[in-house]
This record gives sequence, structure tokens and C-alpha cells, in this order.
Amino acid sequence: MASIGLEIEPPKAGEQADPRIPIIIRMKRQHASNSEIGRALKVTRQRVYQIIKDEIIPKFGESVLSPAPSDKRLFTIEEVAKTTGQTRWVIFGLVKRNKILVERHGNKFFIPEDEIEKLKDYVSNGDEDTCIICNERFSFIHKRGRRPRVCQKTACIKRYNRQRMLVRYGKDPSSLKLTGWHKILWVRLKEQPRPATEIWITFSEALDLSELSGTQVGYLRSIGIVKTKLCPKGRNRRRKSVKQCNFYSFHDMQLAGQVYRDWKSNGKP
Repeated sequence: MASIGLEIEPPKAGEQADPRIPIIIRMKRQHASNSEIGRALKVTRQRVYQIIKDEIIPKFGESVLSPAPSDKRLFTIEEVAKTTGQTRWVIFGLVKRNKILVERHGNKFFIPEDEIEKLKDYVSNGDEDTCIICNERFSFIHKRGRRPRVCQKTACIKRYNRQRMLVRYGKDPSSLKLTGWHKILWVRLKEQPRPATEIWITFSEALDLSELSGTQVGYLRSIGIVKTKLCPKGRNRRRKSVKQCNFYSFHDMQLAGQVYRDWKSNGKP
């Protein structure tokens, strides 16, 4: 990254320096538009834009155009992300939580050089937060990506994913929130009367009856389209590693298979 001072590196052997570059940099720091710079240099504003894009930014970086004092080095968020190996999301999150200070010039944010060292120290060290599920403190190491909102317990992760699913579809899915054959199945289930005696089948039996994949059957259960219930402990003895399983309604799974086959036969992917 280059300093934002007005000192321009001397040209290499056989290369001629463009005398317009220092003028463009100086006028850009004074909030001059491309049209104003073009009138001063007697060129078009498109030519000024080409010089900035093809000559100034590749050599000195975008931060060289920031209107800051010459003794202070500022860098754009993109430049800081490339240097530290972090994503823009991580840096924006730190700015939002006031972990690092930025300076805003126009519609761009610039980070001082001393704040970059704070960013590196903050990312390298661990941090603590409170799990939104169990309300317990947990520590984590900053990595590329999102800031975790739950601890690494399996139960908390599953419950958090379930809550996100309920926020998206609601506790009771409706035809306004569903699309494709899921919407058709939901309408058919609401229109047809339910049997007087409900027949419950296992997950493998539901796969054979509906001819759906395991992912499709699990998705129907997760968003609440088909009727399910927890199976008794006696039916779950062979799967000791699984804490609970679900029974599926014979009526709902049979109808789900019919709706999906009809939907595919009509030319749907």
C-alpha cells in the first residue's frame, strides 16, 4: 500500500511520469469532481476517470485520493481486508461495535494505519460472547465469516436452526409462504378431511411410501407441513445413538408422494 502523501515515486527507466497525476491527486483531496479536474487539465472527465482507474489506483491505491493530511496514512476497507486476510463483513462488524475507528470521506470509509494493528490484535486473540439459547458465556476465535451467535453445543445449534426456520415459515405454514409442490400439498391437506384413525409409520416406511428422498421428508417435517409425533422409547432401541425419532402420518406421506409425482409429470424440474 502506498502512502497518501503527495510524493510520487520516480519513474522507472524508459518510463515517463504523467505530470497530471499529482494534480489529479491534489484536486481529488480537495473534493473536486472529475469535471472540474478535466476543465483544469483541458481534458474530458472520462479521461480523468481513466487516469484514476488505470494509473493512480493500481500504483498508489484508492486511499491515495482520500482528503487526509499528508502525515497520516489511511486505507480503504478493501485494502485492509486484503492485508489482514479478513472478509469485509468481519471488518464492518468491528466498525459497528466500535472496536476500530474509521474516518469517513464522502461515501467511503478509511481506516488509519494504527487501527490496522488493533484489528490484527483483536482478530488473533479470542473473544467472548453470550449464547442466545443457553445464556452461557462461550469463547471463540475470530475466523473468516460470520460472528457466532450460539455456542458449539449440538443442542444449541439445532435449537437455533429450528428458531430460524420458524421465523421464516412461521409456526403454521400457509400457502402464502410456500412455493412449488409444497404449496400444492399444503392446500390439498387443508381441503381433504383427515382419517378418523391416524396411522403412524417410521421414517424408512415414509420413504418407501412417498418415494421421496430423506432430505425431502425431513424438510416436510421441519416446516410443519406433514403431521408427525415423537416415537415411544421402545421403538427406538436399535438406534441407541439417537435421542429421539419421529413417526409420520400415513395419510400425509401418501398424499405427499402423489402430489410430488403429479407435479413432476407436469414438466416441473
